Amino acid sequence: MIESEETEFDVVIMGGALAGSATAILLLDKDPSLRILILERSEQLGRRVGEATVEVSTFFLQRCLGLTHHLHQEHLVKNGLRFWFANELTQEIPDCSEIGGRYLARVSAYLVDRAKLDEAALKRSVDLGAKLRRPAQVADIELNEGGTQIITLKDGKTLRARWVVDASGVAAILARKNDWYETNEDHPISACWARWRGCINWEDPMLAREYPEWNKRCFGLRGTATNHLMGDGWWAWWIPLRGDEISIGVVFDQRRVQWSKEGRQADRLKAFLMKHPVGAKLLSDAECVDGDVHFRSNPAWCSQRISGDGFALVGDAAGFLDPFYSPGLDWLAFTAFGAM
Repeated sequence: MIESEETEFDVVIMGGALAGSATAILLLDKDPSLRILILERSEQLGRRVGEATVEVSTFFLQRCLGLTHHLHQEHLVKNGLRFWFANELTQEIPDCSEIGGRYLARVSAYLVDRAKLDEAALKRSVDLGAKLRRPAQVADIELNEGGTQIITLKDGKTLRARWVVDASGVAAILARKNDWYETNEDHPISACWARWRGCINWEDPMLAREYPEWNKRCFGLRGTATNHLMGDGWWAWWIPLRGDEISIGVVFDQRRVQWSKEGRQADRLKAFLMKHPVGAKLLSDAECVDGDVHFRSNPAWCSQRISGDGFALVGDAAGFLDPFYSPGLDWLAFTAFGAM
């Protein structure tokens, strides 16, 4: 789909997911006359990690981007955080040390399906006046600080803009091209995640009958919290999405955890999680969604440059540290505001 054949713009944004579309929304809110083009390489935005908001990112999505109605319609309200600690003495769920609220949370937060959220934000940016080219892939960028930025697409077309914004996510187009990409070797983590069907629900009456005292400890909802399974050198997230799927993934320190190299990645992930009493109980009959299993090594990095006179890096294209506490959307909000 191509919605613009123009070649001259005030701002060209590389990437149409949330970082790019949010930047466009903020810029157009400040100056509706801006000529903004968003380049999105995919015909349909895919799913990604980043499926829980916290207070900062929730405020950003609701009050700054105007996505409150979409969040209520398409995503789950989040009921705080919960942590489950286990060691060699824990055999069942009630044996785990559980940290989390006893009542429903009052702060506004959501468990989000990023593909839906990203598409909604992209549509809003276009409704506000941004132009969109998709699919469109960048072949080269010539940065001219204080001058005109030149973007060459893989189809041979050349675009010119006073400003270019890199919202390309882990592709990190500008950081990699200009040797600004710096891996954080002091934080050697890896992550493996997938989406699952057939998990036992935290509020299943069967669990309440099996563990009556445990059931009475919480008067709110455990299942719609961001649940964290904790271990020695690793932690896992457990995030339900609207429908019947749950996003579950492990982040581990490579110095303390040896990840198996045998079998399918989904089987390795499930076998690892089943060592924790919570995983053993709730994942026993679960199956991963085909084609939705991912592994990433050494995701922690930063860009030596974030902006200059004519360019800015936003979201994961500017750097990333660790998914713990879901900081990615906060970082996205900070950098999108900074790009203004």
